[in-house]
Amino acid sequence: MNTKTLVNRKTRRTTLTLEADVADYVEQKLASDKRLKEKNVINDLLRKGIKVNESKKAKPFVIKPFTTKLAPGMTVRKLEELMREI
Repeated sequence: MNTKTLVNRKTRRTTLTLEADVADYVEQKLASDKRLKEKNVINDLLRKGIKVNESKKAKPFVIKPFTTKLAPGMTVRKLEELMREI
């Protein structure tokens, strides 16, 4: 996120319902530094979450095929018989 582009943008007021663990974390941060403002703590948390989410790119799942042989004495017909028994 380019913070320079935020200079000319208006802020958006909203109401959030914080889960208990998030509210506790915000309260702890505010208690640890009396100079902090609640809105700044929450905005910082949201920015960190956005950055983490954007930086995690899932690797595509790839199946590596390989050739295999049937065990000695095993035939396709015997495999089919075993499958029917299951």
